[in-house]
Amino acid sequence: MAWTAPMTAVAGAVFFSADYNTYVRDNMIELGVAKATVPGSIIAGAGPNTVEQRTPAWSATTAGSTTTSTSYTDLDAGAGPSLTVQSGSVIAIWIFCNQYNTNGTAAWMSFAISGDSSISADDTWAIQFQGTDGDRNGAGFVFDGLTKGSNTITAKYRVSTAGTGYFSQRRLAAWPF
Repeated sequence: MAWTAPMTAVAGAVFFSADYNTYVRDNMIELGVAKATVPGSIIAGAGPNTVEQRTPAWSATTAGSTTTSTSYTDLDAGAGPSLTVQSGSVIAIWIFCNQYNTNGTAAWMSFAISGDSSISADDTWAIQFQGTDGDRNGAGFVFDGLTKGSNTITAKYRVSTAGTGYFSQRRLAAWPF
């Protein structure tokens, strides 16, 4: 259902129950406060005169793991972190981790989106650390043009050249709009 532009009241005119239901009751059901049923959720525009509830999500994996792959992949200990959200065409994603590479070249953390949308991990939306001392990094990215529906975001990792990339305290968060 979408918001209906209210009728114009005219002095002395009869206000029928069907008019009340259409222009008052049904419009109130379309307000954000009526759509919000999950604590912490946000209300996002879903089209002309239409709003929908969206629920942010986050996932974390504290254990460390490694990769020697120079293309984006899961870590040796497995995939993740990963999360699934119901999104519209826009989503904001944040990634964080501790990372280093044994030979001092770059270690990268990115993410892929699958489900109703399909986007591969890429350096364009990645965090990178170059060195052997390690560092805690994080960044946020906004994507537009997604397909509305269920989208799964999964962290992916790589190193720039030979060496072993080490990643720990990995976190992923998404705010779907």
